[in-house]
Amino acid sequence: MFNSDQGAQFTANAFTDCLKAMDVQISMDGRGRCHDNIFIERLWWSLKYELIYLKA
Repeated sequence: MFNSDQGAQFTANAFTDCLKAMDVQISMDGRGRCHDNIFIERLWWSLKYELIYLKA
């Protein structure tokens, strides 16, 4: 099983056709589900920019 969001790189026919050819089940999150992980995305952004990039 392959789980992803609905990004263009994951919904392209070339990509999904490869998965289907190998009998891989495709599971995609629904529209608007990107907000489900907004807090963790903000944490990683803060960590990268405030702790890593500024002190490198």
